[in-house]
Amino acid sequence: MRPGMGPTFAGAGDGHHAAAVGLVELQRLVDSMVLQARERGFTASQISHMVTVRLASRRGRRLSIALVGVFGHATEVYARELRGLLADLDPEITAYTIGRLRAREKRSNQVCASDLILTIAHRVKEVQSLLPSQHPSLRGLTFVAHPETISAASGPAGGDRSGDCEHLCRVSADDAAWHQHL
Repeated sequence: MRPGMGPTFAGAGDGHHAAAVGLVELQRLVDSMVLQARERGFTASQISHMVTVRLASRRGRRLSIALVGVFGHATEVYARELRGLLADLDPEITAYTIGRLRAREKRSNQVCASDLILTIAHRVKEVQSLLPSQHPSLRGLTFVAHPETISAASGPAGGDRSGDCEHLCRVSADDAAWHQHL
């Protein structure tokens, strides 16, 4: 056994040598990536996390998330907030509404092409019923009041505008922590 090379067997021939050369090239590529990341201030933990996330991606591309909400504008706002929370992953987040999902089967196919489907916690079963049996992981999120919600709820004249709050909520950071398990 050679240190760092694992066991060597007689008769491994040219195939073993070619594989070793390939691994040397891979090691150089990884070393270069790590060096560049460290020079830019990233920690070993951050680098490891990002490499793991990238390797776990089904298609070797950006993480794709379908966010299914009730109201179009509110869902777009939530999607922007979620993009900010998950900036280290650079996810592709597409907003859909339950109504549009119900109206067109094509939407269901688009949602199912995602790596992950997120919706409002109390709407998980409803969204699940609109999807085919083979669909990506579906998770529910809870939302907390955004600071703008609190000021908007009292309205300009002090009247109750709590019905307008849905579009001003933001994703709870605790609920967004699921991305660390990808």
